[in-house]
Amino acid sequence: MENTKLNRVFDRVKLSPEREEAILADLLREEKEKRPMRKNRKLTAIFSVAAAMLLTLCAFAIAAAVEPELLSYLGAEPENETLLYPSAVPLNMEKTSNGSTLRLRQVLADRCNVMLLMDLTAPEGTVLSEDFYKMNDFQWAFDPNGKEINSSWGTGWILMEDEDPADNKLTLLMTLQSSSHDVNLLGAKIKFRFEGLFKDNICEQEVLQGSWNFTVRLSEEDSGIFCPVSLPLAIDGHTVYLTSVYVSPISVMVDLTEGEESLREVKDTIWEDKERGVALLAEDGTRVEMQEGEYSLVLSYYSLDREGETGRLLFSPEKIIDPATIKAVELFGQTVRLS
Repeated sequence: MENTKLNRVFDRVKLSPEREEAILADLLREEKEKRPMRKNRKLTAIFSVAAAMLLTLCAFAIAAAVEPELLSYLGAEPENETLLYPSAVPLNMEKTSNGSTLRLRQVLADRCNVMLLMDLTAPEGTVLSEDFYKMNDFQWAFDPNGKEINSSWGTGWILMEDEDPADNKLTLLMTLQSSSHDVNLLGAKIKFRFEGLFKDNICEQEVLQGSWNFTVRLSEEDSGIFCPVSLPLAIDGHTVYLTSVYVSPISVMVDLTEGEESLREVKDTIWEDKERGVALLAEDGTRVEMQEGEYSLVLSYYSLDREGETGRLLFSPEKIIDPATIKAVELFGQTVRLS
């Protein structure tokens, strides 16, 4: 579809400690194989050529692993596709329920943002021709040490372009954002449960029934730059504290805490100026704006994990960026240099 529809649902906390043992049992395991190397000085030149060829082949293999639909959706150009490679993990996981098969193809993730690409094949004779579809989704996340990540989540569903809208197949992109202060999703394992297929955002108009369960491990590599800071930030005459800034090829994250005044004093200004108030400044003088409509703003006035108020602002830059070229971020009229 040329005009994709993005619908977000915020502040859904999915905590189930009693299921932790069962969930952890399902988590993916890594297997590594080590092979002995033979040493022969006479073959150094041959090995050098072979190594170069192997690196070239690996580069092509990695590039092929980034699904074309994701590259197209993100507006990736040949010169910046490589910026996404550290975040991409191929999945090829498939489950069938009530005659419908759901296949997870790839996950792309950074510290705060997850994109999950999937194909759904309905029973023969089913026509999936609506402009919007989504599934009822549930998720439980665990850090690399197995500790449950306590977070609220923002989710969105995008129906990808369909070459044959009258058939029984479609491709969906689910976006998942951690809306909680200080949460880091790198290397996390996420248990997903998807229930039914719906053609409305509030999951009242069901098209297909089914239940599909998967466990996905996110990349441990960070494609972005994380800058912990402790700076007063003046917004509309009120002072709060900036605690961290994160810039990746697809995300801009700003974490706040209360300062001299409550976050309540700045929430209206942040909301009204949410997209114009944040921009990235590149080394070459370029100013990178945020995408219109692509944001998540969560302010928490009470937290079990922290004594004070916290806030997290998430944005998507207007184009894929190289974080290494960003020298500063502009926040509501103030410039914060990144180091």
